[in-house]
Amino acid sequence: IVCVGLGYLGSRPAEGIYPFLSLVLTIYYFAHFLVILPVLGWVEKTKPLPASIADAILPKKAAAAPAE
Repeated sequence: IVCVGLGYLGSRPAEGIYPFLSLVLTIYYFAHFLVILPVLGWVEKTKPLPASIADAILPKKAAAAPAE
């Protein structure tokens, strides 16, 4: 949404409200990558890693069945 907004505002004349909106969207664009995403990495809790891929995918009590 921000990229589309900046693209639209870049096609408008540099007068009126357009420069201010461009400034606001530009600040949010850089804040998203430099502030929001790093903070999200500290705040968000991740799931523990499984012992193996098979443990995460296969049902717990499944037995191997011969192919027919």
